[in-house]
Amino acid sequence: MLPFFQKKGVSSGPHEFGAEIEIERPASEVYPLLDLADPRHAKRQLGDKVEAVAGQDGAFDMVVAELPDAVFRLIVTAQD
Repeated sequence: MLPFFQKKGVSSGPHEFGAEIEIERPASEVYPLLDLADPRHAKRQLGDKVEAVAGQDGAFDMVVAELPDAVFRLIVTAQD
C-alpha cells in the first residue's frame, strides 16, 4: 500500500478551533444578536446554555444541546 493511504492516529484532546468573520453591517444592528449576555442571543433563544466566566471579562462558556459534553469558550475581543 502507498504510504499516503495509511491511517494516522488522532491525538487526544482537547482540540482548539478558531474562526474570524467580517460583517459589513453596523455593530448596532448585529450586536444584539451576538451579545452573549443579551437574552436575544440566538443560542439562548434555542434553549442552549451561555454563561459568563467568573473573573474573565468578556469570556463566556457555551454548551449546545447537540454537543452536551463540549464547552465552547467564547471571548469578546472588541466592541464598537
